[in-house]
Amino acid sequence: MMTFEMLRQSIKGLPLKCVRNDYEDFLECVIHEKDLTRLNAMLESFYGPPVKTANQKSSPENDRLCALHGGIRENQVLYVKKIETILSLAMLWPWCDCPLITVKLYHKPEDMLDSD
Repeated sequence: MMTFEMLRQSIKGLPLKCVRNDYEDFLECVIHEKDLTRLNAMLESFYGPPVKTANQKSSPENDRLCALHGGIRENQVLYVKKIETILSLAMLWPWCDCPLITVKLYHKPEDMLDSD
């Protein structure tokens, strides 16, 4: 079974454009959209299918989960997994002006949702 750390390391093995933040409970990086199929396979092996796909309206619960992390827009993708008291999120934010995607992974206690 894949762990968050295994997922984080797998994603870092992709040809990333840059890594903005890299901590044991948070990864923010940028990938080229040509690597999206590989990324989605990694994410789905940990999270299962996304709870919000691109071009799908976000639910109030998804908005709440993402509020402290920049929110979630209609063209973005969200994966969510709860493991006991840990909430794990993966957010994919496509850029509008070029074929890049910002990827944000969070893996923190759920009670930290309202304070970062």
